[in-house]
Amino acid sequence: MKKLSGTERLSDENILSLGRKLHLTPLTQCFIGITQEKEYRDDALSYRELIVRLLETMEASRTERRLNRQVAGLGLTHPDAVIENMLFESRTGLSPRMARELNTCEWVRHKWNLIITGPSGSGKTWICDCLAASARRLGLKTAVLRWSSLMARLAVLSADDFEHMAAELMNTDLIYIDRFVSGIPSPECEALLGHLVDRIDGKAAVMINSQVARQDWKKRFSDPVIADGIITRLTGGYAQILTIDSTVSMRTLDPQNAGSGWSPCTDDSAPGTLQGTGNHGETCLGGGTGGTGTPGTLSTLQGTGTLSTLNENGDEEKN
Repeated sequence: MKKLSGTERLSDENILSLGRKLHLTPLTQCFIGITQEKEYRDDALSYRELIVRLLETMEASRTERRLNRQVAGLGLTHPDAVIENMLFESRTGLSPRMARELNTCEWVRHKWNLIITGPSGSGKTWICDCLAASARRLGLKTAVLRWSSLMARLAVLSADDFEHMAAELMNTDLIYIDRFVSGIPSPECEALLGHLVDRIDGKAAVMINSQVARQDWKKRFSDPVIADGIITRLTGGYAQILTIDSTVSMRTLDPQNAGSGWSPCTDDSAPGTLQGTGNHGETCLGGGTGGTGTPGTLSTLQGTGTLSTLNENGDEEKN
């Protein structure tokens, strides 16, 4: 190992190199940034303040990495989707104001439901993935269920497995059902789905992404009574139903122009204002009571249909 001179040893390059070797890159980058500040150069920065700032940097960095692992563990189609990089077209049915409101996830804490329908390419999945990722980053337990995997899972579940699955979902803040009714369930599966929806009703917020129009959902079920029960619980009460009717795909903008897709929306009654449809007629996202969405484990139904849990470090554990 080459012995460094005093000047080389204290150089930014050597500090960064040591940081990479010790997996402390954020800390060393923060330190080098601090050394460029006037307060540091004037010897006005105490050792205690320096250490606290470095530790805060490491804490923030590790929290960000943990959240990134947890979001990746959801298995979203667009895990990097963010509302700020969405292009809003005039006929999408979703205003920038409402997107920002939804992204706060207050509706999740109140256990309200969100239904988003529209044709292929209209941006439904992008929007839902944005919201699911935001919920997880805000410490809300989030489960992602693909319709085909959910049906495959229900088809082979034992009674005990069903109870375990229902208990997991009832202890979740947000349940995201992707591609809802994209296929026709068997009579056995739709009966179990009816029981499952009944169990989670009011226990968690449900977000649905569907290419099938809301008025056509009932046609996908063989038993009209079960269909009515499922649809009523998902869309009744406090539920917001959005139809994204633009055929122009919502897509990320060029990084240099990120945010330029936002358009003004000043009319509170314009499409995209959250309106509660519950018995008390509450509107928007303020007021009312609901779940607080405390941080905890993360339950997901992966593509194989198996339930998995992410522990507090963001590592996956199979159940």
